[in-house]
Amino acid sequence: MTRENIISERIRSLAAKVLDKPQLDASDYQKLTVYVNATIAKDPWNVKNVLLAADIYQRQIDSSRSPKERTARIVSAVEVLQTALHLGKNIEISKRLAALYAELRKYDLAEQYSDEVLANDKDLAALGIKGDCCVARRDFPVALGYYTEALKYEPANNELLAKKAYCLLQTGKYNEALEAVNASLKYTPTDFAKRIKKEITNLLRKNKIAFEG
Repeated sequence: MTRENIISERIRSLAAKVLDKPQLDASDYQKLTVYVNATIAKDPWNVKNVLLAADIYQRQIDSSRSPKERTARIVSAVEVLQTALHLGKNIEISKRLAALYAELRKYDLAEQYSDEVLANDKDLAALGIKGDCCVARRDFPVALGYYTEALKYEPANNELLAKKAYCLLQTGKYNEALEAVNASLKYTPTDFAKRIKKEITNLLRKNKIAFEG
């Protein structure tokens, strides 16, 4: 490890302590900006420094006060992560780009980076994003496969259960959809899941299909 690597590692440790705080104020972000600029200056070829910058943007994204502000910060995070691509493929960077592009609804790019992740690992988030990309083009049977696969790794994930229920609903499997959405509501009720259940129960009543729930 070079002297620059050692200094860069120490600066990242200082930044990590700030990021560990539950709430960040303006002075915290000022410190983080100084830290990330310093560590990149010392060790510009280290992917960890780019990920540190992305972590800072993620905190800003999570604290955004408006959709416009959130989108602007997501774009900034994407730009930072893209600067590291010349260093070679990195699964962690691909994971983050997939998630950010999915939120921007750039599903072709989200799918591209998810594929890079899944080529190396059956990652829960990447499977979910692949499902979202399929839903965006209304390929519900394939989306269902990705959500079902993701749920093998986290069966109690209420968001994935709700998305699975939505795909089952769209493919006419109403009773299975009801079972999935009830499981989602059992863990953490969301407005999305509640809307799906309402639509399922209305369809079941309309078609006079026996159901429970």
